[in-house]
Amino acid sequence: MSGIQPGLTMVVGPPGTGKTDTAVQIMNVLYHNCPSQRTLIITHSNQALNDLFEKIMQVLGLKYIHVDIDIKTSNLDSR
Repeated sequence: MSGIQPGLTMVVGPPGTGKTDTAVQIMNVLYHNCPSQRTLIITHSNQALNDLFEKIMQVLGLKYIHVDIDIKTSNLDSR
């Protein structure tokens, strides 16, 4: 239930424990109960974000924007 309450919700666990499905269900409830609210989703990798959004699109049919910033520090001048 904490996923639909105000504040921060973290869904953590080892691979295969249903984290993505849990996050999708939370988004489903939030979208239908609070459609004007914005939600920030942060994942540990781009692949995890892609997987999550793919499932959200399937369940909710939402459009989304995926912003990917790839910062490489190895080419910076170290003067």
